[in-house]
Amino acid sequence: GGSHDFEVTAMASYQNNLFVAVGRRDGTGNSSLYSSDDGIIFTPIAPAGNRITGISISNYDRKMYLSAHNVSNPAALQVGELYSYDNSTLQLVATNLGLRANAVACLDRFVYVGTGFPARIYRYDITSNINEIVMSESENDVTSLAAVGAGMYAGLSGTSRIMRSNSPSSPFVQSFITIANSVIFGTAFDIDTSTVPYFSVGNILFSYTNAWTAVGRADENIVGACINE
Repeated sequence: GGSHDFEVTAMASYQNNLFVAVGRRDGTGNSSLYSSDDGIIFTPIAPAGNRITGISISNYDRKMYLSAHNVSNPAALQVGELYSYDNSTLQLVATNLGLRANAVACLDRFVYVGTGFPARIYRYDITSNINEIVMSESENDVTSLAAVGAGMYAGLSGTSRIMRSNSPSSPFVQSFITIANSVIFGTAFDIDTSTVPYFSVGNILFSYTNAWTAVGRADENIVGACINE
C-alpha cells in the first residue's frame, strides 16, 4: 500500500533480512525503520526522532551503519548522527556530524558520513570510536558516497563535482565536474573483475573506468540504481 506523502529513504539487505527506512517526502519528521525476512511482513525498528538517510554494511565488524538527521530538536539544534545495528541493538555511535547526515559508506575499519552544511565527510573509526573530518568543501552538502576498492568517492550538491580519495590515508581531490547540477546518487557495482562507481548528476548517469563517461539519461532526476545479476 503506502502513501504518496511518504517515500523510502534508505534500503539494504543485512543478515538475510531486508531493511527499509520510510520518511515523509517533504523531508520533515522522523523515519520508520522496518525489517523483513520474506519481503511481505515488515517489523518496525525505530530510532525515534531521526530521519534515516543511508544504510551501509561494514565488512570489518559485520554491523549495519545508518546515517540520520536528529529532527526531534529545534531547527537550530538539529545534528547529523551515525547509528550501528547488529540485528538486535540499535546504538548511537557518533553525533554532531554537521547539521544533517546525508549519506554513509563503509570501507575497511572506517565508516564515512557525508554531511551538510557545509559539505563535509566525517570518518568514524570502528576500532577507536573516534570520528574526524577528512574533507570539507564550499558546497552545501555531500549528497552521496561510494566505496570502490581501497578508495572512496563523494558527490557534492549544486556544482556536479565528484571527489575521490584513493585510500584512507589519501586526501580527497576533485575527480569530475560537468555542467552545474547536484550529484544526487552514488553507488558501486562489481562488473566482471572490476568495481565500478556510478553517480547521477541530475538526470544523467555517469560511470568511471579509465575516464568519467555518461552511460544513461532519464526524463527525471536519477535517484537510485541496481544491477541485474
